[in-house]
Amino acid sequence: MRATATRATATATATATRASTRALRRARAATTARRFDASRRAASTSNDGDGSDDADASDATPTRAKRDKPLPGSGVNLYDPVATASRFLTRRFGIVGGLGLVALLASVEGGEIVKALLERDVDVSTTAEEFAVEGNANGLRARDVKIGGGASAKRGDFVGVNLTVVDAEDGVEYLNTKKAKRPIAFTYEKKPLLAPICEAIEDGVRTMKRGGVRRVFAPSAAAFGERGVVLTDGTRIKPNRDLIIDIVLEEVSPSYV
Repeated sequence: MRATATRATATATATATRASTRALRRARAATTARRFDASRRAASTSNDGDGSDDADASDATPTRAKRDKPLPGSGVNLYDPVATASRFLTRRFGIVGGLGLVALLASVEGGEIVKALLERDVDVSTTAEEFAVEGNANGLRARDVKIGGGASAKRGDFVGVNLTVVDAEDGVEYLNTKKAKRPIAFTYEKKPLLAPICEAIEDGVRTMKRGGVRRVFAPSAAAFGERGVVLTDGTRIKPNRDLIIDIVLEEVSPSYV
């Protein structure tokens, strides 16, 4: 009986320790998020006086991560699906056939542009609550800042996003595509995922609509895990880092190719 009581006590102690660790991590992430918001608001207030755009406001954001030697290539940019289709179809069907198909696709894309102009987004930054991201088994949580008025991504769609990636513990900024003016494009639910896209971003986008903004709180298991990653500009995200990721869903387009 004494051994059973000892085991029960040890189990209870271990459970309490794990709960305490999780609570500490969440508290650190919340503190970092508040600091991140405060620095953005300060930058925004500063910019109101001099008329500079939002991209310049990020000068006041958290410390930038150190970079290693850049990897080959210049990264992935948001691209025009019609232009991408044009190159593919010209190679496959020749100039005349390719141009005919591209003209048809362009008319479809034009319709998407008209729809985008009619979309209305809703700011929920002061009312939205944090929630568990459905379908993610690694503890991913999120909070909406703005509800988009456009389409949601489906498997195979072209998705364009702007990302801000910050360390949840020390606030180091690893990536800011808006500041760099290099938004990211990827094919939704296509594997393997290529950095900087990770599980947290793909799952975080799932219920968003075009024009929406969402803050994702990503445990390391939903981000880059035990291996970490080196981004194409040489920025290194160390292993086992929890991240705060701001996602702006800029574009959702059907896959034409």
